[in-house]
Amino acid sequence: TVDASTLEQVASALAKIAPDRVRQEILPPMFAVLRGDDKRERAQTIRRLCIMSAAFGSVVDELETCFRDETPDRKLEVMKNADWLKSHSDRFVPLLTACLEDEDDNVAMQASNSLSDFGGAARPAVPALLKFLKKWLPASDERELVLFDLSMIY
Repeated sequence: TVDASTLEQVASALAKIAPDRVRQEILPPMFAVLRGDDKRERAQTIRRLCIMSAAFGSVVDELETCFRDETPDRKLEVMKNADWLKSHSDRFVPLLTACLEDEDDNVAMQASNSLSDFGGAARPAVPALLKFLKKWLPASDERELVLFDLSMIY
């Protein structure tokens, strides 16, 4: 298996050398897996796409569609890999901020955690994070996690 940093370097090189071939031959099958039902394969593909997102902008469009999915699986997988999406904070911080109000507590908590990966770029999310924190005030473990996430932004 190729590690994340090697995949990022290869994607960056391919973006410079043969971007059209990647867009035509590599990405379409990956996007098909993204919409597929095999959870394990989809999770691996989402991670790879997140890693490749800095080199290929069209990947970001596909990853954004995961946030419109009715089930939490796809958006959770993207959020778990948010550290690879920092260069797209203008697009993902608003999506993650909206997820703080998700009915699924796992999605909302992961959104809080993922926003911390964006550091200062997530400052627009602070009011929503404070509102989210108030929701979790009675639960001390969760409150501590949200406070940690806020500390990573400031």
